[in-house]
Amino acid sequence: MTLASDIASDLADVFLTDFAVTVTATTWGTAPLAIFDNDYVEYNDVSTVAPFLLMRDSDVSISARSGDLFTVDCINYKLVDKQYFDPSMTRIILGLV
Repeated sequence: MTLASDIASDLADVFLTDFAVTVTATTWGTAPLAIFDNDYVEYNDVSTVAPFLLMRDSDVSISARSGDLFTVDCINYKLVDKQYFDPSMTRIILGLV
């Protein structure tokens, strides 16, 4: 690993420790930590406000695909898009089920 990737990984751990919620990734059969937000995102060349999760790359299933199901604070969502966010982090854009 490089110094930059070590720092990015450490920052991801700090943010997840301080700001994360436990997400039930129903389709994946896991309950990873993620930062949940509802803010501006770009999807299909359009900027919009949408709910999304910031997750460690290592917590994102390699089989992640559109339609995968998540529960956050008792509300059900589906995966709309998976995007690179920062080194070692992925943004999962969500839509209501």
